[in-house]
Amino acid sequence: MAGDYVFPLTEETGKDMADGIHKIAEVLGAKDGLSFKRLQEIIRAGRIDEYMAIGDEIEVEKETGLSISVHTTGSLTATINEATWDGHVEHLHHGVYEFTYDGYGWNNSELGDGLDLAYYGISTSGTAAADDVISVTVSTATLVFQYVAKDKVTPHNPALTHSCVFQLKNIYRKFNFDAPEAIIYASAAMPAGTYHFNLYKPGNIYYLNENLQNKDVQFTTTVNIPAGGQLVVTTGDFRNSTSVASLKLTSYGSRGSTTPLEENIACAEGTSGTDLGRANDAANNTKINSTDRTLYGSNNWKESALRLWLNTNKPANSWWTAQGRFDRRSPGYDSPSWMFGIEKDFLDVLQEVDLPTTQNWFDGGQKVVTHDKWFIPSNSQVWFDNGASDDLPWDYYVLFSDNASAGGGADSNRIKTGGDQWWWTRTPYGSYSGHECTVRTDGSWDDCNASHASGGVAPACCIA
Repeated sequence: MAGDYVFPLTEETGKDMADGIHKIAEVLGAKDGLSFKRLQEIIRAGRIDEYMAIGDEIEVEKETGLSISVHTTGSLTATINEATWDGHVEHLHHGVYEFTYDGYGWNNSELGDGLDLAYYGISTSGTAAADDVISVTVSTATLVFQYVAKDKVTPHNPALTHSCVFQLKNIYRKFNFDAPEAIIYASAAMPAGTYHFNLYKPGNIYYLNENLQNKDVQFTTTVNIPAGGQLVVTTGDFRNSTSVASLKLTSYGSRGSTTPLEENIACAEGTSGTDLGRANDAANNTKINSTDRTLYGSNNWKESALRLWLNTNKPANSWWTAQGRFDRRSPGYDSPSWMFGIEKDFLDVLQEVDLPTTQNWFDGGQKVVTHDKWFIPSNSQVWFDNGASDDLPWDYYVLFSDNASAGGGADSNRIKTGGDQWWWTRTPYGSYSGHECTVRTDGSWDDCNASHASGGVAPACCIA
């Protein structure tokens, strides 16, 4: 066509075109979940800028439902173990996986021939006949992750020098950061008898009723509490009760146990029996808790229910274990943990990172490093500050900010789920032992009690 210029196709330009097409194919593969291993190789080679830009997205499948059926001319029946299936199927997808028996073995068009069904969690009984079919129907949710940071976290493996953080674009679900906690932990056995403790009121305890402040609480148990047991306030609470006598305790034999040793243990003002020390005293925090945490849970990321839920791959009613002395079971225990059902080939490329988080005053106020495969950002990482909280700001929250500098004001790039959901960061609110920092629905800074069940979760992970 007149006026058009045609570049000559030389060996060099042909090679450039082939390389470009190859890169596009690789990126498309990574983005639709087909080549996470290749994406990892690109990141490790320090070449991610050639393939992806900050804000680009990848899609990952998460199994949300699983069923099995059998079509047989014999007596065959089958069951399936969800955890085993999810842990062994590569490139998990929505749809039906059909296993056909050819008279010698089981075959599947995606997984191969001569398959060991037990490897995929399928158990059979009875006799299979030729042309019998076992159908596994899988329902999935598509998780969309944004590429939010390059080389801004530290992989726990020192041999890995490059890293990329991917964060869920919107809220997956609402979840409490932690559960309301016990008031007393039995660091040693507590024989049946009389005990007392003081409701010390320092300036940074906010929810201790003025009628309870600095009062001595006395109680008598009739059942021995073993080392590792707990006492929990089960009648009244430290915020709303106006007298010590309106409080009652329940004892348990271990952290998080739901089977009481003794219920309705009466409380009264007094100093008889064994002195357990002061509540709300950081120097005594191995024995008696912060009263705020008995109401609102702990804002200690290391011991939080949210951190455990994110970093466990187990079905409902099996993932929770106590992380701290005063821990009580999370209300989310009856749902699967976060990793359960996420496609295996994506989980296989994720790396633990060394994650620094500053503790609350009650836990000592020091920066503690955890080793996490899944996490939520700190205040610094969403650019509420320039690193004063923990770690460096993530690129996405700087590059796409409405603001010229870090701060706690409104910012559209921090808004999740169409602007109707606030969400957790992992930074504790420093002067409250039971409050955690959050991102408001307009992207601004806020805080909320750690046990609030309406907090949104936008998990992040690292490929390195």
